[in-house]
Amino acid sequence: MYLRGLDFTILTDHKPLVQIFGESSTPNPRQERWVLRMQSYRYSIVYVPRLSDIPLAKTFDKQTEEVLNSIVDVNRPAAITMNEIVRCSKDDNEIQKIRQALYDDNWDHTLKGFVPFKSELCLVKHILLRKNKIVIPYSLRATVLQLSHVGHPGKEKMKRRLRVAVWWPRLDAAVEKLCRTCVECQMVGQASKPEPLRVRELPSAPWVHLSADFLGPLPSGKYIFVLVDLYSRFVVAEITTHTTSNDVIRMLRQIFAKLGLPMVLTTDNAKNFSSQELKDYCVDYGIKLTHTTPYWPSANGEVERQNRSLLKVMKISQLLGSQLEGALQEYLYMYALTPHSVTGVPPATLMFGRRFRDLFPHVQDEVVFDKEMRERDAIVKHQAKENRDRRVGAKESNIKVGDEVLMKDMQPRNKLSSPFLQTPATVIDRQGSTVTVETPNGQQYKRNTAHLNNFHKPEVLAEDITSSEFTMETPESGDRNCGPSTGLRPRRENMQLKRYDDYLLD
Repeated sequence: MYLRGLDFTILTDHKPLVQIFGESSTPNPRQERWVLRMQSYRYSIVYVPRLSDIPLAKTFDKQTEEVLNSIVDVNRPAAITMNEIVRCSKDDNEIQKIRQALYDDNWDHTLKGFVPFKSELCLVKHILLRKNKIVIPYSLRATVLQLSHVGHPGKEKMKRRLRVAVWWPRLDAAVEKLCRTCVECQMVGQASKPEPLRVRELPSAPWVHLSADFLGPLPSGKYIFVLVDLYSRFVVAEITTHTTSNDVIRMLRQIFAKLGLPMVLTTDNAKNFSSQELKDYCVDYGIKLTHTTPYWPSANGEVERQNRSLLKVMKISQLLGSQLEGALQEYLYMYALTPHSVTGVPPATLMFGRRFRDLFPHVQDEVVFDKEMRERDAIVKHQAKENRDRRVGAKESNIKVGDEVLMKDMQPRNKLSSPFLQTPATVIDRQGSTVTVETPNGQQYKRNTAHLNNFHKPEVLAEDITSSEFTMETPESGDRNCGPSTGLRPRRENMQLKRYDDYLLD
């Protein structure tokens, strides 16, 4: 890169190279590739006997050496020398106050971070020490933190590394703030924990709220359109060859002509479900069309669970070589007359108010009590919610409207791609765990809170990383009784016991 566009001379003590790269060269194919690689440069090659005996430094002029040295200086972090610590300590007002306080034992309120450790402080050649650790002057603390974060270690590694050599009040809090505001660490960090599961309220009656999805494509190129009633769990499935919006509307017309119009239809965000044609159809027939959060299939969990069962049936049908349509019809009839694991009542009974005739006789017809079914549904859902939240470590998200967040990259290019997009987005709306964000170029996206992380701006590092925001000290190992706790926790208030109310205590 330094030689492009320049006329330069190549010195070599390997004489055959002069012939290979000369104008009258007749190289073999291997050597010809070498020549082709060098064609973008303007050079001449000169044979110098015993060139390897010449010291390397003499082959560089002073200007080239200065350029190389400046590149090295710019691209590596500058280490802090002891002389620089001495110079900054002399100019640091805080250290000068501590020097005076060590002599007259008069500790100003501005030195409250040092007071718990005053018996461990001493001055050696203008450098303040706490035992065998250097107390870094205020002006160098941000630089020390940046040097300790080279390689992007975690906060615990940084703390262990710094505690060996240096110290200042609120060091742990400053390290945590640096790690929290490092943009690169935020982009490749862990995703947020999912929020606690929100139990969907059972609809008021059958065929009020439906969920729809496509299963496929199957090996034959066909798809299965699945429709689930969220009250009775009754399933309707249709085999189709195409999945366009017009095909969806055609199948919905046929199903609704037999079973009636629902009030709500929930789908994912596929193009055939979010098209203007389907929206217009739902508006014309008074159906509220809702969509789940993108890349969050559990929001439409009832139909996704049915897809898994249907897929198992299709695999068995493929294994036995039976007809796909016949296997699907057998499964749907079996499912309709089998008591559901949540409601305890067959879906067909809740849907139509009667039991479908089974292949074997029953003594009496089943009586359905809506109140008992709802109580059982609520109990089972609550137990499932508790188990799931405990399994995934769910916790409430603190993301709110106006926050800047990093959005998870749903289509990473390779294994080394960062899990989060580099450009922060702004939260403009939140409904439960579904958040709408807007990027700087005006594009809006809907995401679950588990796909978003709070973004911490890095511009606070230079000035505020050791500021008075953190007013308490995190005790180090072995110093648990020395000084107050970190500013990330509230101060414990010492209250006098009631039995000492009649006494004057010092």
